[in-house]
Amino acid sequence: MMTRYISQRVLFVLLTVISAISGDCPVPASGFLGEQVVLPCTYKRIVPVSNLLVIWGISEHEILWKFIDGNNDLTDQHPRFRNRTDLFSDQLEQGNWSLLISDLRESDQDEYKCYIYKRAAVGYNLEQTDFVHLSVTERAPTPVPNTPVPDTGLSHGELTAIIYAVFFVGIYVAVIAQSLIKRNCIENQCCRTQNEASNAHPLREVITACEVQSIVTTAPEHQDGMAGEQNLLGNGAVQL
Repeated sequence: MMTRYISQRVLFVLLTVISAISGDCPVPASGFLGEQVVLPCTYKRIVPVSNLLVIWGISEHEILWKFIDGNNDLTDQHPRFRNRTDLFSDQLEQGNWSLLISDLRESDQDEYKCYIYKRAAVGYNLEQTDFVHLSVTERAPTPVPNTPVPDTGLSHGELTAIIYAVFFVGIYVAVIAQSLIKRNCIENQCCRTQNEASNAHPLREVITACEVQSIVTTAPEHQDGMAGEQNLLGNGAVQL
């Protein structure tokens, strides 16, 4: 166990020295708190993955991922990255060794290293080293768009007066409509009452005695004969 720890420590020290000498600039990557980010790493040589050793780490004490002999080896994975990292297993043969980190935290902001080794006759030879600088920030809230209010060209007082005018006109129209409806109801009721009365009593004329007297007039010749008779009777002369 001690020998394994010492070998890993020496390995990372050597890799750090090599990277410092090579002067490679880290590739920038950024992500948001609680979300995911991909740290890029591509191996362009055509080599079977079983002949490669790939290590993702920050330092010799913080290993994110280790791939050796064609399999993942997470025995040395740092606890804070457990269940939060993964490789794109279906793309390894194409040389995609990028690392996916989920549930980003502020403590994840750091410089990460991807070391790729090729199997040799004895051990492995370093083939490639990629550096990625990760920045983690909080996503800004999405701004709510302000919908502009169309300009009507009227002042606040004028708009208020128009609203009140429309309100009172509506009340006036409602009152007029109610009056018309009530009037129609009364007229319909009267017509219905008259129809019921005419159906119950057939049309008949009632003529009074006075009306008969005013209607029936005496013929002029009859009036003269009666006057003569009265004269004769009055005079007492009756001719037989």
